[in-house]
Amino acid sequence: GDSADMDNQIKALVKEYKGINSIFVLNSQGIAVSGASDTGESFIGNNYGERGYFKTAMQGNDAIDPNIIVAKTTKKEVFAIATPVFGDNGKPIGAVCVTLNWASYINVHVLNVKVADQGYAFIIDAKHRFIAHPNSDVHMTDGSKLAFVDKALQTKNGFFDYEFMGKSKVLVFNTIERTGWLVCTSAFTDDLAREAIAQRNTPILFAMGIFVPL
Repeated sequence: GDSADMDNQIKALVKEYKGINSIFVLNSQGIAVSGASDTGESFIGNNYGERGYFKTAMQGNDAIDPNIIVAKTTKKEVFAIATPVFGDNGKPIGAVCVTLNWASYINVHVLNVKVADQGYAFIIDAKHRFIAHPNSDVHMTDGSKLAFVDKALQTKNGFFDYEFMGKSKVLVFNTIERTGWLVCTSAFTDDLAREAIAQRNTPILFAMGIFVPL
């Protein structure tokens, strides 16, 4: 009865909060004992023991997984967070996990940011991967061979000019320390007004502020 009640509560929560891909409860081995997705799939019996967010939760810490992963059940790109469940002895006995629909999240917080005529926002993870990009051909690709990506990841916060397709661009970027993600905006220099170039870190970082840090 308890498991059925928990499933019903989870289904109600998933339905109520738009953008949630799934909520599920794991035991100490990482096996799902309850859970549901936004489309109604059951999670019971799935093994998440190898997931980084579960391992962190079992150490007694809240977890934000910096790796955008493909969900086992829904096959969607998701962003996962987890919090430990403690037993009477004060030690973790499992975890409650929530996955967010990554496409929905970045559409609201990142991909709607526009700078000048052709400028846009994107996110690079600590492994040089474009985890959010308005160009679907670039989204989720490896950027490790691009010099500006490496430079920005090493610098962490700031701005610089670089050449892209034979034209000068301005890149402004900020690192979210908890995930290691580099939130960036980029625009062609000649698309920006002269005043904006003179104060380029102000208007572009303001646009980046639309993204909610996690």
